Amino acid sequence: MRKLSVLKTLLVNRPEEISAYNEKKIDLKNILIIDTICKSQKLDVKDTETVKHLSSIHHLTEMAIYINNMAVPNKTVLFIDSLTSMLLYSDENVFTKFLTDILRKMKARGINIVLLFIKTRNYDNIRQELKYLCDQQVVFD
Repeated sequence: MRKLSVLKTLLVNRPEEISAYNEKKIDLKNILIIDTICKSQKLDVKDTETVKHLSSIHHLTEMAIYINNMAVPNKTVLFIDSLTSMLLYSDENVFTKFLTDILRKMKARGINIVLLFIKTRNYDNIRQELKYLCDQQVVFD
C-alpha cells in the first residue's frame, strides 16, 4: 500500500464554511475553496490563501486550469466536493470531459482523487463514463 503524505480538500462554492471551520478551530492550510458565485453576482471579493474566486460556475475550463496548476505534492489525496452542485449548472457531457481531464492529469502527477457525488438523475451516467479512470468506487446508500 502506498503511503500518502498530505490530505487536501477542495470545496466548490462554500466560502461561508470558513467561519464554521474557524469556530471549530480546524486548520485551514489544507482546505481550498473555489468560489464561483461571488464574482458572478458582482460582489467585490479578493482571493485569499483559502478561497479562490472564479468568474462563474459555467467556466469549467477556468476551473480545470486552476485545479491542474495547483501546487499539490505527489502522494496527496485530493478530495473534491460539491460536484453534484456543479453538475446542475453544466451540460453532462462537458462536465464529464472536465472531470476526465482533471482525473487524467492528477493521476499522471501521482495525486489521488476522491470525488464526492450525491446520487442524482445524472449520477449513473457519469459514474459509467468515469469508471475506467477510477481505481475504486464506494457507494453509500
